Amino acid sequence: MLNRIKLTNFQRHRALEVTFNAGISALRGSNEAGKSTLIRAICYALFGAKALPMSLAETVTWGEAESTLKVELELSVEGTAYTIKRGKSGAEVRSEEHTSELQS
Repeated sequence: MLNRIKLTNFQRHRALEVTFNAGISALRGSNEAGKSTLIRAICYALFGAKALPMSLAETVTWGEAESTLKVELELSVEGTAYTIKRGKSGAEVRSEEHTSELQS
């Protein structure tokens, strides 16, 4: 289950934090509000830059350095909480038991 996502300089979102409720969540907003961007950010957190339809240079907020693009995703799987932090330099996955660093 997704618990929270925090975006920094990810496409149109300079700073966005969304907390999800338990159960089913719906994304609702007008055109160009950033709903698809939120889905792309979840994919990026989980799978890296290869999951994006464009390069990191095109994904980072206009006028910002690629190194400032960051996504932090908190989720729960079978009762274990995980935090995934991903940016240009790689990813870090933390659980209650351990931490792993990955290169993107």
